[in-house]
Amino acid sequence: MEEVDFLLDLINRYSPTGDVDEAKGFLLDKLKEYGFNPKVLSRGAIITDVGCGEKGLILCGHLDTVRGEIPVLFDGRVISGRGVVDAKGPLATLIQALRRSANKLKTRVFLAISIDEEEESLSTLELMKTLRNKAFAAIVGEPSRTYGLTVAYYGKLDLEICCTGRRRHISSSIKFENPLERAFKTYLALKKGIFELFGEIPIAPVSVKGDMGPENECKIHVCVRYPPFLSFREVFTGISEILNESKCSYKLMQNVDPYEVDQDNWLVDLLLRCIREEGLNPKLIRKVGTCDMNLIGNILKIPTVAYGPGNPRLSHMDVERILVEDYLRSIRILERALLRIGDHYGPNDD
Repeated sequence: MEEVDFLLDLINRYSPTGDVDEAKGFLLDKLKEYGFNPKVLSRGAIITDVGCGEKGLILCGHLDTVRGEIPVLFDGRVISGRGVVDAKGPLATLIQALRRSANKLKTRVFLAISIDEEEESLSTLELMKTLRNKAFAAIVGEPSRTYGLTVAYYGKLDLEICCTGRRRHISSSIKFENPLERAFKTYLALKKGIFELFGEIPIAPVSVKGDMGPENECKIHVCVRYPPFLSFREVFTGISEILNESKCSYKLMQNVDPYEVDQDNWLVDLLLRCIREEGLNPKLIRKVGTCDMNLIGNILKIPTVAYGPGNPRLSHMDVERILVEDYLRSIRILERALLRIGDHYGPNDD
């Protein structure tokens, strides 16, 4: 079966961020075989389109995975391997649904594939620049258990806390704290303060750099996830108030705003109906993670959802697996939706 063979071939080509050339070459060849005309942008993303119309629907997936190979296994029922959940399974769903519906579309569809979603998403940003004012909606390939539809993602705020101090012998620690200890205390105070201000939103240290050597400093990279009902300004102002009470400096490294689509939007309604027609009970999902859906929805200002097979809790884990039945069902659901989107936006719509 082409759909299953394609996914197996894709996950057999290990493609952690920064090392996607083999998988990208395979994907370009397959897209051409399917009758598409893919182009590679300067940042490495792949883009192609089919159908007609001034504006179109974006199908966006990512080819890269986190690092750490997992043996690719297939027993006829379950496929296991690095990226099969996050997010080559969902990407394959987008591609196969588009392949099956391409000659019957009533509107234009852009297939956009990024190569660095697991890190900086620079290729996604270039895709957004290319597609600005050309799209009316987007579906992002991410795991949602086949019966789920993701309508919201948390925002992501990264900051660096830097604590300095005098170089001291370990025996003086009864009276004095070194930069590492000060940094740990500052992080714990920040976490406590954030919980008091905003409730128990996700916050965790990502990395720690420092020792008791000549530099006499400790830097902690901290990641905070915050929900759509909070703004970046609210969260960063609260963080600043807490950290200004410490003896450490801090700086913002990166921010990705949260995103939530109106659950009464036509795109949400369409996909929920297509899931029901597959005999499933659909569920709206709001994730505390962050993905390209945040960028697309916020930058292009268009209705954006995420959909695909796989249990999101297996993303980045040592075991990634999906049921073949769920994968094939997801393809049918998305194919059904693609064929109906023209009923909302036809070739002459603005």
